[in-house]
Amino acid sequence: MGITSAVPALSIVSFGTPAGGWSSLTEVHSEGLVTSDANSRAPVGRLAERAPSLADGGITLLPDGRMRVVFNLRKGVTWQDGAPFTAEDMVFSHRIGGPEGIPQYLNGAVPFMSSVEALDPVTLAVTYRAPYFQGAGLGPFMFWPLPQHLLGEAYQAFLATKNADEVVNSRYWTSDYVHLGPFRLTQFDPGNQLTFQAYDGYFLGAPRIGTIHVRIFGDETTLFSNLLAGAVHLAPDLALRDSTGPQLKGMWEGSGEGVVYAVEGALRRYDAQRRPGVQMEPTTLDQRVRAALLHTLDRETISDGVNGGNPQMAAWSILARRLPVRGDTRYAARLQLQPGSGAGAPPGRGLGGRWRWFASPQH
Repeated sequence: MGITSAVPALSIVSFGTPAGGWSSLTEVHSEGLVTSDANSRAPVGRLAERAPSLADGGITLLPDGRMRVVFNLRKGVTWQDGAPFTAEDMVFSHRIGGPEGIPQYLNGAVPFMSSVEALDPVTLAVTYRAPYFQGAGLGPFMFWPLPQHLLGEAYQAFLATKNADEVVNSRYWTSDYVHLGPFRLTQFDPGNQLTFQAYDGYFLGAPRIGTIHVRIFGDETTLFSNLLAGAVHLAPDLALRDSTGPQLKGMWEGSGEGVVYAVEGALRRYDAQRRPGVQMEPTTLDQRVRAALLHTLDRETISDGVNGGNPQMAAWSILARRLPVRGDTRYAARLQLQPGSGAGAPPGRGLGGRWRWFASPQH
């Protein structure tokens, strides 16, 4: 696999940007409580047996306005060193990666939590201060599991000194990384390559591939050349971007030597400066003027330019066509488009912004 992002460390002490493709490989080596289904964005259980819901009683609204989510963990899950994974590990993960723990960029759901409890070794209860729409979809970036048996001593040193370096400088985050995914890190060379070996004790079954090498390239052009030469077998999304992705897609569609998949990706938008002390054109502070400016954008031409010749990816909605809730929002969007509402564009044309490119030679 080839990426174009640096990998200074793994897990919550790493950076949160998806650029370069590294974050797309997270579930090669790590797992969360919940993931997305193979062919949709529907949440399904991973470390948890299933994604909790209101219908099955896994999500409850408490009389004081808080929300409680109970995760039933899979039995027999082990860390890649063979130690058992339990609900206590998630309680520890909240301590070390929460508001009273070390500074970090991930764990998007943790700031909304009021408590994390282990009801028993395979039952975890997470309570939120208020109803939280992503409260049951806890993948690794939302709430990263951490091994208490490996980080507990460093965390106790942090509690004693209040020096985050006690935890951050641990080799756990680099060469000694151990998690719950199908492949365990065996080589950590952050400027060149990371090597992962299949973990035979993986709870979903032993992987069918023995070794994965993740090569780190300094720029997209070099990765592009290695894909053409067959030296790299796969590049995840955002490893190839605006110019190289479309170019490779055009070449391989004609030759049949590989496949490039393009999916609707991140939305790019233009926002007017609204700070009165900075904006030099006062009329821009009028929402009717901002709406008019948005209507004047030639979205198809912009998309054609930044997406390598794909004007159909112009963004006329903030919700992608594949999202099941998109149809439910159209009525609200039409209301927003009434005169004087200040809305920026008609609904119903699909999210675009930019392509995300996945590339793999054919063998």
